Amino acid sequence: MPILAVDPQFDYTKTILAATGISTLIVGLISVVVQYFLKKSSDRQLAAFQADQTRLLEGHKDALKRDADAEVEKLRNKLRLDAFIYETRFGKLHDKQIDIIAELHKLILTTLESIAKLAMEHNMMGASQDTTSKAFNHLLSIKTYLDQHQIYLSKSLVSKVEAVYWEFHPILESLLDEAGTVKWDDFSNKLKTAMEPLLADLRDEFRRIGGVAK
Repeated sequence: MPILAVDPQFDYTKTILAATGISTLIVGLISVVVQYFLKKSSDRQLAAFQADQTRLLEGHKDALKRDADAEVEKLRNKLRLDAFIYETRFGKLHDKQIDIIAELHKLILTTLESIAKLAMEHNMMGASQDTTSKAFNHLLSIKTYLDQHQIYLSKSLVSKVEAVYWEFHPILESLLDEAGTVKWDDFSNKLKTAMEPLLADLRDEFRRIGGVAK
């Protein structure tokens, strides 16, 4: 069997180190290449993930906006309906108040005219029973009408009307019974003086509710 000859000039250590270095370089290059492709793959995956998340986020934002727009529209429609109901309801109430104030104003004027006519007839030739009854009933009609409709009027206005009525109604009764000492002219003038501020308040209230400038 032949024996391998060993060349004393051959540097095995350098050869081994050189081979090892080449192997290390190759492994390093392979590692770099692998890391490069892994990074590229990771970047693609990250980009795809981010794109998916962006799409999901945009879709969620769109859904939230649609829901918010729908809620806003529902609220807007409800507010429109509430405003319509409010305007309709209070429009009718204001119309009723205006009618009542106008009628009360008319009753007071009619009463003043009736009392003035009663005083004139009494001074001239004595008042007739018909004129006397009308004067009394007209004053009474103010209180009756007020009692039936005061829920539509302000407390202040109701109090003023009642105060004038209760001041002059007993006087009128005493005059009709011929037990009073107040003259008819005096009664008519005092009643007119007391009613004038009340008539002014009714006109102001009428204009305020009706939106008419003073």
